[in-house]
Amino acid sequence: MRLCSAKSATALLATIAMGGAGLVAVALAPPADAVGATQNVIVLLRDQHTDKPATQAGMSRRAAAVGADQAPLRQRIGKLGGKTTKTYKTLNAVAATLPSSAVAALQSDPAVAEVVPDLQWKLSAAGEKAVKAAAGTATPAQSICPTDPSKPLLEPEALALTHTDSDNAQTPTARSLGYDGTGVKVGFIADGLDINQPDFIRADGSHVITDYQDFSGDGTNAPTSGGEAFGDASSIAAQGRETYDISTFMNPAHPLPAGCNIRVEGMAPGASMVALKVFSNALLTAPTSTIIQAIDWAVNVDHVDILNESFGSNPYPDNATDPISAFNHDAVDAGVTVIASTGDAGGGNTIGTAATDPWVIGAGASTAEQIYAQQTAYGFQLGNGKYTSNQLSSLSSGGISQTQRVQDLTAPGDLNWSLCSDRTLPSGDPQYDCFDNKGDPSNLEVFGGTSESAPLTSGAAALVVQAYRKTHQGASPTPQQVRQVLDSSADDLGLPADLQGSGLLNSYRAVQLAASLGTATNTGQNLLLDQTQLNGVAGPEGTITKQFKVTNDGVGTQRVSAVLRNVSTQTASQQKTVNLSASAPTHTFVDAIGITRSYVTTTFKVAPGVDRLASTVSWNGPGQIVRLSLLDPQGTFSGYSLPQGTGNFGRVELHSPAPGTWTAIIWTAATSAGYTGPATLTTTSYQAGSAGQVSPSSFSLAAGQSRTLTVTTHSPRTTTAASSLVLTGAFGQTTTASIVTRTVLALQAGRPTTFDGTFTTANGRDFSPAQTKTYLFSVPRGAAGLDFKIKVAGATPNEVVAHLSDPSGEPLSTVVNAAADGTTGTGIEATRANPTPGIWELTLELVNPVLGTQLPENYSGIASLSTTPVFTSGVPNSSNAVISKQNGSTQTITIHNTGPQDQTYFVDPRGTSQQTFPLVATEAASSDQFTASIALPLPSESVPGWLVPTEGSKLVVGASATDPITFDVMPLDSPTALNAPNNPDIESTTGTGATAVHTASPIASALWAAFPSLIGPAPADGSPVGSVSMQATILARTFYGDYTSSTGDPLLATVSTSAPAATPVTVPAGGSATVTLHLKPSGSVGSLQQGTIFVDTLQPFAAAGTSGFADEVASVPFTFRVGA
Repeated sequence: MRLCSAKSATALLATIAMGGAGLVAVALAPPADAVGATQNVIVLLRDQHTDKPATQAGMSRRAAAVGADQAPLRQRIGKLGGKTTKTYKTLNAVAATLPSSAVAALQSDPAVAEVVPDLQWKLSAAGEKAVKAAAGTATPAQSICPTDPSKPLLEPEALALTHTDSDNAQTPTARSLGYDGTGVKVGFIADGLDINQPDFIRADGSHVITDYQDFSGDGTNAPTSGGEAFGDASSIAAQGRETYDISTFMNPAHPLPAGCNIRVEGMAPGASMVALKVFSNALLTAPTSTIIQAIDWAVNVDHVDILNESFGSNPYPDNATDPISAFNHDAVDAGVTVIASTGDAGGGNTIGTAATDPWVIGAGASTAEQIYAQQTAYGFQLGNGKYTSNQLSSLSSGGISQTQRVQDLTAPGDLNWSLCSDRTLPSGDPQYDCFDNKGDPSNLEVFGGTSESAPLTSGAAALVVQAYRKTHQGASPTPQQVRQVLDSSADDLGLPADLQGSGLLNSYRAVQLAASLGTATNTGQNLLLDQTQLNGVAGPEGTITKQFKVTNDGVGTQRVSAVLRNVSTQTASQQKTVNLSASAPTHTFVDAIGITRSYVTTTFKVAPGVDRLASTVSWNGPGQIVRLSLLDPQGTFSGYSLPQGTGNFGRVELHSPAPGTWTAIIWTAATSAGYTGPATLTTTSYQAGSAGQVSPSSFSLAAGQSRTLTVTTHSPRTTTAASSLVLTGAFGQTTTASIVTRTVLALQAGRPTTFDGTFTTANGRDFSPAQTKTYLFSVPRGAAGLDFKIKVAGATPNEVVAHLSDPSGEPLSTVVNAAADGTTGTGIEATRANPTPGIWELTLELVNPVLGTQLPENYSGIASLSTTPVFTSGVPNSSNAVISKQNGSTQTITIHNTGPQDQTYFVDPRGTSQQTFPLVATEAASSDQFTASIALPLPSESVPGWLVPTEGSKLVVGASATDPITFDVMPLDSPTALNAPNNPDIESTTGTGATAVHTASPIASALWAAFPSLIGPAPADGSPVGSVSMQATILARTFYGDYTSSTGDPLLATVSTSAPAATPVTVPAGGSATVTLHLKPSGSVGSLQQGTIFVDTLQPFAAAGTSGFADEVASVPFTFRVGA
């Protein structure tokens, strides 16, 4: 979905939310650099006392240490005329308000490390709440209703699939070993819920949720979607005490017999929970400031053992250095295991933060299709009445992140039953979005997505903590040990590492391994890996060697075999096109919510020995959805594409497909909203192969014995790759680890470097990328420029954005292959003059929604150390050159567009000195055009925003609010950036006068937006209505006003409300243009004048919603003396 233009950015900020429509309103404060102005800062101390983690037992030691550090700092803040507004213990930091003139003095204090910045985050949940579905591997028991209504079925199916609990007491599960999470505390950060739902209350009347706090400002009594919070809490610790007749949940089109009773139990019903609400009902988004408050509360007030984070986004670049990452890192140091969802955008390198952070356990989604059968969903009735589970969910975000990570493991997330609440407000309206398939309020919901996989994994982590404590005299495992146990005990699905991680969560094996860890008495048959994920970087096709240590934590001696596997060897591919009609359907069925669907079927063959089957459907119907369901050769329902938006493309990944003739059901709505036309089915078969060598490849391990394995593999030619180390024990059980390899391409002057790739997938998820590809380039010192020319194949290519960030992580260029009218071209060029030496990152983002018929879509690129070619005439560049004050000088710069797309150019003359400029508020501007104002905590139509010019080195954003706030400020540099966070994400200080400061050389020229939040927790009925005003300043090179040009300078309008109109020139690919400049010196006669005329490109906002503003593509120095 696009942000259409800079002017419409405010309206589209309302679509930041998942399922929400409005925006947080903001206002601007006096600039912190103004005389007498104050500034709010968060001060991080250099000594973080990592030897004194914030565990419950060790908190007093840590509090004493950080208190001793903070006391002199607080005194100094006071002496500088400031005031400490908040202290932190999890992170050794304080928030303070102090005069702007004192900031530099505080930053120079040797005890101070830095000032931390802020972000915007999005709640992650499956895109189709009422209609979600799955795919799978055969499951043994397939009852959809109990034979005896007095013995309700145990739900969700995830309990059985993960070997956590079972209706059959003889089945080996974690529960059969006595583990239910007793004594473990799990926190989750989400929206709101009803803590009095009967299944959140124990038999003794005590509440499972022991603390419920709101940081969004809405209050805990406010209406809330609740979909995420209910799902999280239910997955973790629902009690399973209540009976629910799901026959009353179903649409009349698919009745179930009365008494189709179930009970809903969490993974760890003995655990206690802490519910932390950060997502407002209006937006379902939360600024970084809100989330770090919740993390700090969970660690320091509630002392949780596990923290679940089912939210995220896709920033460019993603480097895990934002404030939420910092607080997560300190939570881990304090002994808290942090678990996050990977996202719901499919497997095309779309994993979102915080799951990309190496300190965090990332959970992807697998299928649980019993609920398909119960609802008669997604064409289930066209099969033989059976289903499979434990396949990869089509929505699960996977692939390789910019941080060189894949997901840790996979857990059921497609789909399961969850608790909900039919509670009403005093008005009689429902308080929560809890509805059945008839649209009536319900105490159940169908829950799914990686938002479910994460809390299921968090519940399993609670079982691991309990099991470890039982055999370790009450001591808790470290978060790293919890990761080792969960990943080492997961069941290999046989899929690529970048889709499954270590495999499917197995609670039974996990608690056995946890209980055995480091003890004399082992149980089970498990192997433990010291590292479950490693990465390596090399040049193209370079050798990478890594070592793993494996320990036999099972019973008895095991003979172990080891291989390094990929599952990417293509063995067959088939393609068929069918005609689908929404208005005149060949066949129809009625789905779970009563909608008639038009469908056609076709068949394809799968040969014996296939390890992986990828099936895709593509069509050309913008705004219309086509879906794909698969039946195996016996007619068993096996997979569903589960689209997350209007993407014109769907994909189903299956492992170990049965050989024979399969049936594809291709379907759409039999209404005007449906699709009529051709749809193409492509099926591709893969076999597993070797990705390198493991030494030794076979060995024996006695109980408790360890062995070091050496793994040798190679980097890919240009980008990234992932493989699996697969260990098979004596009992046939598998243990896997992931190895990610990445290539760095070294650039040399005069020697262009080529790279290429293919876009292959999408699922239509709004505000998420369809697919990304990331490349690393090493730029030497002294390079004049850095240029990337990218060609996308096809006559009507999909929309692609190129994100270029420098070695410090600043996003300096964002370019799209789309014109102002929305048409796409075949070329993209990103150029940077005078690049900083180091590793630059280029990420290509395929933007949702896609034209599915264009996939697979090839692209190729050329990287070189060059700038846009320019030729000058008359520009002085010598101290001997003299320009008369009276006559001035006329000069020209001729620009040659040698790139593959049209470019809009202008010239930007700058001096050598720096100046602090106020920035014009382009979003939420008040009568004072340098001030933006909005209401709090309720959303308004926009948030404060400022276009930041080039050549900036210090951005200061200040706020003046009626109530204490914090905010984060970030550049919005892509069509998905409104789903923030984006980087750099700058955290402000706290108070009624809050300030954020960002320094970089240079700062990204883009639309920077601020997202304020009130300091919580809020009262139950919500925070009082207030307001905030905001202003921003930029320290940048001075504009050299003695030059005027035929293009004018659009950057002047960012700092002045009376800037002359600019007339930049658009040059077609292969064309050229000459810019005329007139120099009329104003300096004193004889004075030496120096500076640079930058040639910039102006990125069109209307093209794809990109907010990249200006890119410096060439530079022309000037030097002269002023003559009479």
